[in-house]
Amino acid sequence: IELQRVGVEAIPNRMPDLFSLRDPDIGWADLAQSMGVEAVRCETAEAFNGAIAEYLSRPGPTLIEAVLPG
Repeated sequence: IELQRVGVEAIPNRMPDLFSLRDPDIGWADLAQSMGVEAVRCETAEAFNGAIAEYLSRPGPTLIEAVLPG
């Protein structure tokens, strides 16, 4: 829609790839850690519950990357 608003009439086939957050996969926890934010990646509900319990008791920001099956 935004491209049409600026006058682009033909959208290249690969245009959706430019806006995809799936390819390549982004390691959000790694990205956060590279910026100095504490982070963890959780691949199970148990790991997520443990991370929530642990990080709610700490001050400051923390990113919890929850990987959903799919």
